Parts: sequence; structure tokens; C-alpha cells
Amino acid sequence: FTAVGGDVVPPVGPGGLTEGDLFMNKEVGAGGTVYYYANSKKYPFPNERVFLSWYPNFESVTIKKITPAEVGVILWGTNVRYRPGTRMVKVPDDPKVYAITPGGKVCWVKDEDIAKKFYGDTWNKKIDDLLASLFVSTYDHDPACDLALNSRYPTGTLLSHNSKPYYVDGANVRPVSGDALQGNRFRNEFMITVANLDGYAVGQPVGNTEFSRVVD
Repeated sequence: FTAVGGDVVPPVGPGGLTEGDLFMNKEVGAGGTVYYYANSKKYPFPNERVFLSWYPNFESVTIKKITPAEVGVILWGTNVRYRPGTRMVKVPDDPKVYAITPGGKVCWVKDEDIAKKFYGDTWNKKIDDLLASLFVSTYDHDPACDLALNSRYPTGTLLSHNSKPYYVDGANVRPVSGDALQGNRFRNEFMITVANLDGYAVGQPVGNTEFSRVVD
């Protein structure tokens, strides 16, 4: 419905949920599935590591508790994916490592030299293992974006140059203000410091909540 004055008010879902809420079944204890509510659907976080790519911890957010019946009437969405620019992923019995970009597209990081160039000497500590079934059902490998030594950083990467943050968006780097850092829940721990921004054009500043949504 439309409120007085013309402001559109998001519809309220089961259990009083509104767009962007985190919730879980109130009758399930520790270890229960946490969901993200959007598009009138429930999107499950498949594991703790995915959750922690979007939020710093469980204590700093509100996770609403709703009844099993209320959970049951909400339509299913897809799995929540890792936030682009945070962690790399691989399957335990496959040596290939992938960077994640928006839309669930993943790019192969072809060898150790390339990994070091883009993610530093501690690159191997920035990788999470995923079950093969979860990987193939959630992510799509695009060979066109596989990383070589002369590649740009993947879209979604946060760079720091001269102590100023930038968001990589294709061939552009977009300045990120303090308000945009906070509003989009960007975190310094995932920011990569670079000596220069050669090869990039400076694009429009990132909006204050432009990338705050957990799902597309």
C-alpha cells in the first residue's frame, strides 16, 4: 500500500517480517538455519562462513524468531551466496580456487603467482571449502573472467589506495564514502591495499546502501 505523502511502505510478511530481515524458526535452538527475507521469500545462509561474509558476527544483528507455521508459508528463494570480494572458494577434492563476483559468477584463480598478486602472501588463508553439491548448485564458472597476471581485480573487490576505499566495478573503481562503507556493511578486513589504480577509470561514487542487499 502507499502511505500518506506518497512514500511506498514495504509489505509486512509472516511474523512481521519486512524486506532485509534476518530470521529463524523460534523452536529451533543453536545451529538452526538463519534466513534472509526478501522478495517475499526466504533465502537460507548455507553455512556460518557465508553469513560472516555479509555480517561481522551474530551478536551485532537482530535475528527475528518466528513460528514454524510462519516459516512454512514463506516461499523458498535460493541459497545466499558469499559476498563478492570477501572469500575465495573451492571444493575439497578439486584443487581449483575461485574468486566470487556478483550474480554468483566465479572466476578461476589459475595459479599461486596470480593468487599472490591479487590476494597477497596470505592468499591461502582466504579460501573456504564448499561441498561439491553446494558449489555446483549455487555458483557458475565463467571462463571469460578467469584471472591472469594482467587481469583487473574481480568486480566486487574493495581496494584501498592512499587510505581511500574504492569498489571495483569492471573497468572502473568507484569511490566509497564513510557513509557508504557503513550503509553497505563493507568491512576493512576484506579491503586490499594497492600501490596504484593504473588501468582503471574512476567511476561514480557508490551509493550509501547500493550494495546492502544480501540477495539479487
